[in-house]
Amino acid sequence: ADTSRPGQTDPAKYINTETWAHYTYEDIPVTHAVCVVGWDDGYEKTNFLPGHQPEHDGAWIVRNSWGASDQEFPNKFDWGLDGYFYLSYEDKSISAAETFDFDTTNPTSPDTDYWLVQQYDYMPTQGARSLPMSGKALMANLFTAGERMSITAVSCETAVPGTAATYDVYLLEDEAANPTDGEQVAHFQKAYEFGGYHRELLENPILVEAGQRYSVVVSLEGAESPYLLAQMGTNKLGMETFAPGHPERGYCVGIVNKEESYTFLNGVWADWADSVEEMRKAAGERDYFDYDNFAIKAYGDPVPAPTVVVPDLVGMAEADALAALAAQGLAGAAGTPEYSDTVETGRVIRQSVAAGAEVDEGSSVAYVLSLGKEAAAEGGGSGKSPLAATGDWRASVAPLCGARA
Repeated sequence: ADTSRPGQTDPAKYINTETWAHYTYEDIPVTHAVCVVGWDDGYEKTNFLPGHQPEHDGAWIVRNSWGASDQEFPNKFDWGLDGYFYLSYEDKSISAAETFDFDTTNPTSPDTDYWLVQQYDYMPTQGARSLPMSGKALMANLFTAGERMSITAVSCETAVPGTAATYDVYLLEDEAANPTDGEQVAHFQKAYEFGGYHRELLENPILVEAGQRYSVVVSLEGAESPYLLAQMGTNKLGMETFAPGHPERGYCVGIVNKEESYTFLNGVWADWADSVEEMRKAAGERDYFDYDNFAIKAYGDPVPAPTVVVPDLVGMAEADALAALAAQGLAGAAGTPEYSDTVETGRVIRQSVAAGAEVDEGSSVAYVLSLGKEAAAEGGGSGKSPLAATGDWRASVAPLCGARA
């Protein structure tokens, strides 16, 4: 951008410094980052430089980094309209998005204390690489539910205008070898006019238990061919090569682990971690880029375990008690049997959780079975030792406690 710095006296080529309306009508390298804060669809094209005006009205309202002299620190320079300017919708320099502002509200259960986002794509978004394919192409992410949850939405990213996306969700088998080894629980299609991030609510939420593995499989069909979409960014070697002496610009580090993302090409599923490793080896000394997992996410709400009422087990035979617990989705655990003068042998004397209490489904309830009445000791019907019966019980305990008899 010309006159991008305060005090710059070069003749203006793209910006009208009377209206601070900017229109880059040529393809030039991007050299400056700014922040779009609003828009004006009715901003007149005549505000731009005569002879180089855009075809239509409309402009972004943009905050530059130089600020204005009448504003507080650090906006100490006198530039633009209090530090702002207008940028034509047709400007050719808008090419790299540096920061996104996402909607973080829960679309399905705004009253919950928290909600869940399962994803692997954490590398900063520097550029999406569209990879056209000649045949069927699928991308997938495999997730493991960290807690009992209801999957309410899924999302993906597109880069080609006019993309048709197909979504599938599978609950995977324990020994699943690929993202479709399991039960298909969702299938739908969406058409997107523009590229970007797309979050789609499921028609029927999917209940997933803690520890359950599931997959979100996406296919992208562009106007000309199917394609894969891989996030890539300049790594440390690339930054040192392309911008030596500028460590402040930073670089990307992509961490793609095995059994996270997969591709389906030529009728075969492949782990994306292996594919990334092959691309880096093929680059050799020109390994200037890191790759990320696929931008496929699953969104959900926490679902507490259902509560059930504990049955009254006292007086039941063990088999009947276990059956009563199982009917409520509960487990039983036998404690050490005890003698009882009132409960016959083999029946429950007491239980660890009171009858009528509400507990989580799947909880365990301990119970104690009766051994029946304890037999009377020989030599007396009281069950007391002969020594205790004579009143001379202290002689039997003295050696144990160290006291005098």
